[in-house]
Amino acid sequence: MLIEIKTECADCSCGKTEVTVSGVGASGPWVEYVNRECPECDGTGIKYYLEEYDSVAEAEEDYSGALSFKEL
Repeated sequence: MLIEIKTECADCSCGKTEVTVSGVGASGPWVEYVNRECPECDGTGIKYYLEEYDSVAEAEEDYSGALSFKEL
C-alpha cells in the first residue's frame, strides 16, 4: 500500500535556511548572512514522502520521528 509520510524538514528551521552571500565592493570584501526559503521543503518546514509499505506499522519503524502517516 502507498503511504504518505509527513516529517519536519531536517535541512532547515521552520522553512528558512541561512545562506552566506559574499562579494567584493569598493570598500573591499564583504560577507552577509541571509535567511532564504529552504529549497528542500519550499519554505514550509515540512517534507512529504510517498513510500510503498505492507502496513503503516512498517512505515512507523522506518520513520519513527514522523508527524503523521496516511494510507493512499
